[in-house]
Amino acid sequence: MLIHMHHPDGFSHPMTGTVRDVVLNERFVFMATPCDDAGVVLAEVLTTITFRDEAGGTRLTVEARGKGLQPIARMMFAGMEEGWSQSLDKLEALVTRLARA
Repeated sequence: MLIHMHHPDGFSHPMTGTVRDVVLNERFVFMATPCDDAGVVLAEVLTTITFRDEAGGTRLTVEARGKGLQPIARMMFAGMEEGWSQSLDKLEALVTRLARA
């Protein structure tokens, strides 16, 4: 996979990764490797996303465990929870908007 994490200031972090496990309607697991502009791998992050039926909807849980390979990884990990929270908030807004359409 290839993801570009865009920051409001215009900076972009490319991140490659591989899917490790998929269980339909239960789990999605991937290993992500964010890189710098020169392609140097900055960290390895194993992310597990689980899905569970709950109260007429779906509870989505994200667990990410990382290993820093470059000093900047500390900063990246410090912002990872906020980054996931923002992404999930945007996903919730999109799903809500689509459900109303």
